[in-house]
Amino acid sequence: MGLAGVILLAACTGSSLAPETPARLIEADAASRAELQAVVAAAMGQATVQLADDALIDDGILLIERTPRTDHLGHRLPGRDLGAPRRFQLFRAGSDCILIEGGSDRRWVLEQARCAPL
Repeated sequence: MGLAGVILLAACTGSSLAPETPARLIEADAASRAELQAVVAAAMGQATVQLADDALIDDGILLIERTPRTDHLGHRLPGRDLGAPRRFQLFRAGSDCILIEGGSDRRWVLEQARCAPL
């Protein structure tokens, strides 16, 4: 393989070879928050999810709790909610910000986000 083939191979693999380090969002703007919201909603199989504006800013971890069951008046129904919260964590690999769902290998590269290692 010539030098051009080696350079092309390195360019194709890009940050996939870079180690993943825990990260947090920096300089989050409306576009990056909208992308994060869309990715989390799709991961959860929901049309939308509501996230705080400071999601992933402090520690790079996002916990999504299940919506409690309520009656027709909006009162919470008694009983234990045995469902664990869904956990997402932000990592940086090279220049990519990658959101990984805990307990699975599902991952999404956040194109609009900027992140920094913790």
